[in-house]
Amino acid sequence: MSNCSPDSQAKVLIIDDDSYFLEMASEALSDICDVETYRNPQKGLKRAMQDPAPDLIILDVIMPTMSGYQICRELKQNTKTFNIPVIFVSSLEQISEITRCFDLGAVDFIGKPVQMPLLLAKVKNHLMMKLQRDMLEELATKDPLTGLDNKRSYDQTLQNEWKRASRDKSPLSLVVCDIDFFKKYNDHYGHGQGDSCLKKVANSIYKTANRSADLVARIGGEEFAIILPNVDKQGAWRVANNVLVNLRNKQLPHAKSEIHKYVTLSVGVATVMPDYKESPELLFEAADAAMYDAKQNGRNRVIAHQESDE
Repeated sequence: MSNCSPDSQAKVLIIDDDSYFLEMASEALSDICDVETYRNPQKGLKRAMQDPAPDLIILDVIMPTMSGYQICRELKQNTKTFNIPVIFVSSLEQISEITRCFDLGAVDFIGKPVQMPLLLAKVKNHLMMKLQRDMLEELATKDPLTGLDNKRSYDQTLQNEWKRASRDKSPLSLVVCDIDFFKKYNDHYGHGQGDSCLKKVANSIYKTANRSADLVARIGGEEFAIILPNVDKQGAWRVANNVLVNLRNKQLPHAKSEIHKYVTLSVGVATVMPDYKESPELLFEAADAAMYDAKQNGRNRVIAHQESDE
């Protein structure tokens, strides 16, 4: 979710070698957002790539050592920053130069000298539009009950990570978890308590798989998946085992479980060296089969797919 939200200040990054403009713009925008300024283009670009990402970038066109055009091109070619709106400011007035800014992906252009009320109005407008886009994107990719990524987001991420791992020749691991005897839980405690249980399980799994590169998703009623990019078999096993143990330690009562007095998971894990000629569905099938084996072998355990590296 963006920093531009009703509960937190938006973050605006300004990259311009004109110190007077930086001072005036910072003062004009300070009431509506947190402003960071950089006179050095390379340092400004480096900051744009770091967390927390800015919600909007104001960019001068003509600067020493690196132009605004070059910076914008870098931003739009990076998956982490390509969605950040860019407003160009410049004394250039040729239509061809202004058009070039929009061709590079800018959302707006303001001529210099910049009228600060105009800058404030445009920044407010673009921040609000970004907030709306972020909210719509979150609704499209998040499970409304647990707040985890949903099946749609999981499918897309698995495809992307499969392609990346195939290109980089790096391992890709997947953990699939299913709550044991969840139907009996719902029948005994009721669906309201069942939803509460799902939220607690989701939170436990999410806190366990806590690398920024990992994706935790709810992919079915009581089924969860963790995509682990660049994690080998041993690393994936550790994550899967931690998921099992951490939930067990929460001691969520399950009076109708046939194996334990607390809520438990059956967990399957698989690791592959992806081949772009094959489908990522192969990885899911391997992890899912391992999870099924865990259920067949008594539940409340982790089983790794034994042929995952073939």
